[in-house]
Amino acid sequence: QEQPGLIDRVLAPHRVAVRGAAEGDAATVRKSLDRWLGYHAGLRKRAESPTGAAWEPDKSLVVAARMKLRATQGSGALRTVIGIRDDMQPLEQGKQVVTIEADTSNVRRIALAWLAGTAAVGAAAAAVGLGNETTVLDNVGMGLGVLALGGGGVVLGIRMWMDRIRRALARAADAVANPQFLDTSDPVTKGITRILDFWRSARRDPRRPQ
Repeated sequence: QEQPGLIDRVLAPHRVAVRGAAEGDAATVRKSLDRWLGYHAGLRKRAESPTGAAWEPDKSLVVAARMKLRATQGSGALRTVIGIRDDMQPLEQGKQVVTIEADTSNVRRIALAWLAGTAAVGAAAAAVGLGNETTVLDNVGMGLGVLALGGGGVVLGIRMWMDRIRRALARAADAVANPQFLDTSDPVTKGITRILDFWRSARRDPRRPQ
């Protein structure tokens, strides 16, 4: 693979991927992968090939509400990228190699746009001194200060965003490799059931004042 450039290292690469091995035949591993990306990550399958699939954020109201209420085991970070691609290849008998790749070019574009805006604000501060009667050197210093503070904030924000995406990819690979830990029930249904059980038990409680 080609070496990452400066922007890739400081801000965001065009793509980021995770790869891992999963026990089971292709159909079993595909079922776990589809379950995680479709339900827990809040994505919708856009295209499919014999070895992989392309995913995009599912923008339906039901899925949006499910993710907002944290009714899944996913963080929702993979819904903030342009798209996801997965690929599955046989490694050996009863084991598959799964690759999950996120298209993060939108994160990169946003980072560059924010930096450009910060640079423009810094240049304006250096030119006019933000309306203060200061010397040229003071104005330049003020502009550099705005640029340093704003640029540092942009870099920190983008790095935190990319870290959430990387953790979400790693969590997806873990879920596919360890499906026994994957909760296949519907958390919303479970929550409603618990509320109804509590309400019924409260009605049957003889200590409850009539």
